[in-house]
Amino acid sequence: MESSGERAEARRVKTNAITNNIFWMRHIFCASKARIFLNILMTIIQAVFNFIFDVYIFLIVLDGWQNGDGFWNICRKVGLICLAQIFFLAARNWYESCYVPQSNLRISQYMRKLVSGKMKEIDLLCYDAPEFYDGYIRAMNEVEGRSDAFLASMNSFVNNLFAIFSTSFVIFTIDPAFLAIALIPLFVSFFIGKAQGKTRFACRMETQANEREEAYIRRIFYSKEYAEEMRTTGIARVLIRHFGDIMEGFQRIVRKHGIRMAFYEYLDYMLMDVVVYLGGIVLAIYKAVVTRTVAVSGALVVANTISSVSWSIRSFSDILVEFQEHAMYIGTFMEFLAYEPRINDDRARLSPQEGSRLLTVRNLFYTYPGNAAPALKDICMDIQRGQKIAILGPNGSGKSTLVKLIMRYYEPDSGAIALDGREICEYFVRDYRRMFGTVFQDYRLFAFSVLENLLLKDHIDGEDRRRALHALDLTELRDRIEALESGIDTGLSKEFDEDGAVLSGGEMQRLAVSRLFAGECPYLIVDEPTSALDPLAEYKVFRNILDYCEGRAVIFISHRLSSAVLADRIYYMEDGEVAEVGTHDALLALNGKYAAFWDKQVRLYKEGGHDEEH
Repeated sequence: MESSGERAEARRVKTNAITNNIFWMRHIFCASKARIFLNILMTIIQAVFNFIFDVYIFLIVLDGWQNGDGFWNICRKVGLICLAQIFFLAARNWYESCYVPQSNLRISQYMRKLVSGKMKEIDLLCYDAPEFYDGYIRAMNEVEGRSDAFLASMNSFVNNLFAIFSTSFVIFTIDPAFLAIALIPLFVSFFIGKAQGKTRFACRMETQANEREEAYIRRIFYSKEYAEEMRTTGIARVLIRHFGDIMEGFQRIVRKHGIRMAFYEYLDYMLMDVVVYLGGIVLAIYKAVVTRTVAVSGALVVANTISSVSWSIRSFSDILVEFQEHAMYIGTFMEFLAYEPRINDDRARLSPQEGSRLLTVRNLFYTYPGNAAPALKDICMDIQRGQKIAILGPNGSGKSTLVKLIMRYYEPDSGAIALDGREICEYFVRDYRRMFGTVFQDYRLFAFSVLENLLLKDHIDGEDRRRALHALDLTELRDRIEALESGIDTGLSKEFDEDGAVLSGGEMQRLAVSRLFAGECPYLIVDEPTSALDPLAEYKVFRNILDYCEGRAVIFISHRLSSAVLADRIYYMEDGEVAEVGTHDALLALNGKYAAFWDKQVRLYKEGGHDEEH
């Protein structure tokens, strides 16, 4: 006996199937308002013609023959039906060839906007979780194909529903006993189809991680950034071995679920071929020949349609299962869209003022999820607008983590960060982050024009262009950019444009720094973006930043100390703590950790060495 919990779960699943499909239909309607209406209209008209050609024409011919209608009279009736079909086919071809492709693009664009909009809200920590990538891939997969599959199911639903009612009515008027045979597949096929849908969904979920890893390996083979290692190392053999392991994993999963699917398919076809089709023929012969309760013409019509209506019923049952299966996949899409970021505007009431002066950090602690030791411990800091602050220390000392907390990419375990005396959680996240111009160590340039990479905005006017050229001047990159085929409008990739530019590592870093000069943010964060530059070039870049950004707060983050002499205040960090604070001269005079670090780097530069270990 079914427990109350099982009944509740069944109700929940049923409700989800309805609500999830309504959710998808609503979004399709928002993306392409006429699509659903035209889809249903074309399906109904097609179903009418299918009924006419499958059943009605047969009845016209038989009744005309029995009633003594002339040959040409029968041909006239059939011809009119064929003419109407020709006009409908023309309309349907326009719909499928012209309207549907455009509608599909609108729907895909709309769904992608939903996913992209949510991606902007995702907490940065999510990028460290494989489950996040699986969820994102599932959501994007639904964008690609779920709408087509959903509309196809809707077509089949309407088509088969009409076919069932129309053909069932014809069969019922001849002899209700035949209808009983035709209805046999309804319940059995539903349960078989439901089991098939769950099996397909389980298979899809199990292969998700394999698919993502496969895509990663394929990307390595064609990406330029891996090309040199592919040709100079044995990594290709490693990749091929991993690819083989992935394929074996695919095969195991598909084999496991394929056995079940084969069994379900066998049951389904045995039901249709043996029980329904043969049973209908035997009953028609019995009724027409033995009992003579049905006319021969009626028996022929039934024999011709009983299999059709049974297949329609079976298909209708499968479609109900399809909608349940759609609901499962749509549920993963809805789950992704329903993600609530931990960093949000729940407490926000304000937007930062343009004249904001003081950023403070008090007793800040932070530990990465899954780690025992804190990454930051009791950090205190004051950053006054107009000051030049250097946060220095060896790699792994917590510098970049501190910046991510200041940018509110992470939330601290304890302590507070405040802007003009108000905790930053009181400001709207987007408005607060717009206060900062940033260049991170792992900066990214995009395969768009130099101008777009500098300004990172979609509407660019003449003043924007002038500011971008001046920014290139300050990084001594203008002459190089203007010498390109299209100057500042040249694309930064040959992947999509054969005239695109290929910049050196140092040039790309200068371009990334140029973004700071092209922007107008009151706070600038420069997180080790000049590692490809020599110390002298790095010093010039920092010098220009300080000169140009007078009146703004500039925060340097580095493990190289060549720019330290330019800072108003230095925070030297080790092991997640601020070890020493002061000016360059004061810290040297202190003869502590900073001084030792400085002496070591000076010695390495003089000896022609490097400081990668730090």
